[in-house]
Amino acid sequence: MATPPAGKTSKARWALLRRAIVTASTPAPASSAMSIFQFHDPAVPRPTVYAGATPDVGYDWVEYTLPSGGASILLHQRRETAHVSLHELAIRDVDNTGNIRTWPSEDIALRYLLRTLPSRTGGPARVLELGAGMCGVAGFALAAACASDVVASVTITDGNQMCVENLTRIASMNRSRLGRPVETALLQWSRHLSPPSSPLFDVIVASDCVFFEAYHDDLLHTLRTLLAVDGVATFVQPTRGGSLDRFLAKATALFTVEVQTSGFDAIVDATRAAADARLDPDIHLPVLVTLRHRR
Repeated sequence: MATPPAGKTSKARWALLRRAIVTASTPAPASSAMSIFQFHDPAVPRPTVYAGATPDVGYDWVEYTLPSGGASILLHQRRETAHVSLHELAIRDVDNTGNIRTWPSEDIALRYLLRTLPSRTGGPARVLELGAGMCGVAGFALAAACASDVVASVTITDGNQMCVENLTRIASMNRSRLGRPVETALLQWSRHLSPPSSPLFDVIVASDCVFFEAYHDDLLHTLRTLLAVDGVATFVQPTRGGSLDRFLAKATALFTVEVQTSGFDAIVDATRAAADARLDPDIHLPVLVTLRHRR
């Protein structure tokens, strides 16, 4: 299918934000550009509502089984039928679509890292998740599933304070399920970000975070500032109207860039091979990008 113009997918993404603040009776736009295509592992049970804790209005506590085995984590997740207040969305310089839902790319990034991190050299990794949204699936799951000689610590961040408050609540609820310290923090990407006083991160993960092109320079500077000299940043997301390509065009000036369109996730490959007529590669099929500092 031909790549749609950037304006089409941009309008669709903003339509998702609008849908969260209008009445439930409003019909969804017909555009396929805002549809979601799942890449669920059939061998892993689907998330189920957890009745052992009281959620906020419009949320559920959901038990999420990890792809690596029988362990699970609890996520305080917004119901898909719930609506978001204008207050939650009215934050400048932040991509707030992570405040609406968890995107499929995060599950794919998690599966990839669970498979590849154990073979990483250099000792236990300090992991940072950028743009984690309301649930930080990848960060919390890595903290719960990885052995101590694979992952030393996990920091889960977002630029929206309400997201960070929810992430902090999830971290507290899962304290007994997590195998190492997990820090949650407010981090707004900025081209003026100063180097931290703490050690840099060996692994940075971000899912569906480069769609809004106004933030590309800020995100790249944030990566350059926080990624350790020998570290690797892993991004997973569809191309989305060429936004990924334009991000990578800027990234190549600062990083060594590797792009994989297949072979990094068996479920993605199987979905592509099935040739489902509903599948639009530009907005549904994720791409794996790894970034390393130029030497």
